[in-house]
Amino acid sequence: MKSILLPEQQTSLDSVAMQDYAMPALLLMENAARSAAEKILQLAETHSHAQQLRSVLILCGSGNNGGDGFAIARHLHHYAHVRIAWIGDKEKMSPETLTNMKISERLGIPMAHIVNELDVKTLNTDADIIIDALIGVGGNENLRGIVTFLLDKVSGMWDSFGNMPSRQHQALHIAIDIPTGLNGATGLAHPSAFQADYTITMLAPKPGMYINQGTALCGTIDTVSIGAPTSLPSTIARYHCHEPSDIADFFPPRRKNTSKFDYGRVMIIGGSTAMSGAVCLSAHAAFAAGAGLVELYTPSVHAQLMPEVIAHTLMTTEEGTIHPDEQHTLLEAMNKADAIIMGPGLGKNTETLAMIRSLILAILHHKPLILDADALCALHHTDILSSMTILTPHLGEYARLTGQKREDIADTFVTQAQQTAHAMQCTLLLKNTPTIITDGKNTILNINGNPGMATAGSGDVLAGIIGSVAAQKIAPLYAASLGAYIHAMAGDSAATIKGQISLTASDIIKALPSVLTLQ
Repeated sequence: MKSILLPEQQTSLDSVAMQDYAMPALLLMENAARSAAEKILQLAETHSHAQQLRSVLILCGSGNNGGDGFAIARHLHHYAHVRIAWIGDKEKMSPETLTNMKISERLGIPMAHIVNELDVKTLNTDADIIIDALIGVGGNENLRGIVTFLLDKVSGMWDSFGNMPSRQHQALHIAIDIPTGLNGATGLAHPSAFQADYTITMLAPKPGMYINQGTALCGTIDTVSIGAPTSLPSTIARYHCHEPSDIADFFPPRRKNTSKFDYGRVMIIGGSTAMSGAVCLSAHAAFAAGAGLVELYTPSVHAQLMPEVIAHTLMTTEEGTIHPDEQHTLLEAMNKADAIIMGPGLGKNTETLAMIRSLILAILHHKPLILDADALCALHHTDILSSMTILTPHLGEYARLTGQKREDIADTFVTQAQQTAHAMQCTLLLKNTPTIITDGKNTILNINGNPGMATAGSGDVLAGIIGSVAAQKIAPLYAASLGAYIHAMAGDSAATIKGQISLTASDIIKALPSVLTLQ
């Protein structure tokens, strides 16, 4: 798994590198700058806007991010005409930043000290590459003063005369560590925040790069070394994201002397006469994700249900949902299952939901339980669930569960999800961009997937995958997060064949084998 660091955690690891590994701050800055410069040269070789690298403009602050910028200038000036525009005061610079500034001065690299609005207006921003090293991870969305004018200028909002410019070519914009004006923890951004094509960050990505405005502002994210041990981020990170090697780690090659019972019995409760397709998709996805046995309990069996699925037809209410008299039958079956999925296509009949709530409370601490779609309506936000329970709401369902308005959650959905998971003592998978999976202590971001997956049945497929992973004895937090990752990877794979516009939930299921053979 890849570690993701909060801004304050990155700062603390800088201190660890200096104290525990005797690495001077100047060496850390030099390592960061050299690594960043190497990456910038690679980008210049491959990017159409900067293949003929002639000029580079580096924007520096007076903090350590600015120090990185001054040092990067030294590494790049052998390859292109480099200019520096800097803000702030020399008196406030750290010794390392001041040292690198003086070296750049001695090398004759042109520097412009930006003090007022006139300095910004007269600054020549024509360059093949513009590099943002103004503030770094210590900054946030609350920008003020001259930096906002400077950012507006380099974004092309106005030219040296205060007019809208007519740019001859688009410079390649690269942020060092994080775009100025972006909050590394929350992803909230100032309207004038630096718009990067690439972000070169140190040690590990930051959560805010994937949340709210972060994805749009960061562009492609590359992580570079500062020379400290690469294992350091994993020692303190509370945020992570999956990577392809995790599939092999969680799904080792199967042994020869095994049977279907070694790979989990998944039980799915849901469907109605009006919505029989939802549980059908969940069942097919559970099999495709590796479950040994899938049993379906539903009032109406879809005509395209795979023959491998063991289907049990239940009595119905007048509305075509599961009749509450089936409670005993369902409870007996639940005791035999390795993981239980409730909710796809269930409907909102009050009698059915009351029965579902009774089943949830009866099995709560005994089995992995995935509550999706309409089953979430059987819960109250004050419920205390269990560590074996996984909730999978989208933003609207989460708002309904917690009694809030959807728009009030939008900017703070990560911390809200963490608080709810902690309060309800469960794992919460909140479907959003990105998807957040948290148990209240640890949080995993699913940063894969594409807009084509916003299609009917996609959530039912996700529930089936998570149920399958949970049935294979993987802990709930990782069953949910790995299920979301596999689902997203399959969606991305399917989109390369079908395109995003034509993508269907069934296409995601068909792509699962291509993802699971990565092991």
